[in-house]
Amino acid sequence: MIREVVLILFLGVAQVALAQTSAPQGAGGVPAGLVQKQSFARSLVEDAAVAERIKASQDAEALRLFALAKESYASAIASVKGGDYTKAEQLFNDAMSAMGKA
Repeated sequence: MIREVVLILFLGVAQVALAQTSAPQGAGGVPAGLVQKQSFARSLVEDAAVAERIKASQDAEALRLFALAKESYASAIASVKGGDYTKAEQLFNDAMSAMGKA
């Protein structure tokens, strides 16, 4: 399970890195690569099945990392809305990393 999440995370980050080389703009002037990263992070953080598995595990560290991922994701969304795309990208990375470890 963890290996699958890490592999998906790695592939998503690699794809985003390649997409950002040309840095096309998406909706509202947000870089397209950041939009993709946001979508991928959202799928990890908001996936009900993953959340249920983490909650059911009763593992304190997994629960802490899941909470951290949700917090980082929410902060990243706020950064996007504020136009701080560099900070948003780092926070999306943090959210995905936390989910990979959870």
